[in-house]
Amino acid sequence: MIKTPVSELLDDLRLIDIGMELFVEIHFANGKKVQSRSSLIGYQINRFLLIEYPTKDFSEAYQHMLANAEIVVRAMTNSGFKDIIAFKTSILSMVNLPVRMLCLSVPKSITKKKVREQLRVEIEQDVFIMHDDNKVNAKMLDFSLTGCFVTLAPKST
Repeated sequence: MIKTPVSELLDDLRLIDIGMELFVEIHFANGKKVQSRSSLIGYQINRFLLIEYPTKDFSEAYQHMLANAEIVVRAMTNSGFKDIIAFKTSILSMVNLPVRMLCLSVPKSITKKKVREQLRVEIEQDVFIMHDDNKVNAKMLDFSLTGCFVTLAPKST
């Protein structure tokens, strides 16, 4: 099957789960730049993306400057590789009902970068670690060919 730019964009957008935390950077026409957090509400391919209104409060003057402002959106996916995705687009409008949200134009492309070289497999397994002939209880939360993520049990007093 030949991938079209639209199908590739859809595949990339599917890496962002609904409700996933987004890091946004809004570039206003006056040169001011504001960073904040948001989350994905949804999207319609070839039409728009909806994100939660950013957590940072904007003055009334900046609220009027949101339409057509450039926005950079970044997120870390829940994939086993922990992809970081980013895209640049513009704000089409601010929506107030049923909740405050921003309507974004669909980006032309999405950049992806894998944080990990090896796929991580999630697991919840009780394990122990040997340290100076002492056995320390721990829990393994994920593993790959190159390592694992282990948390130590809280120290009891």
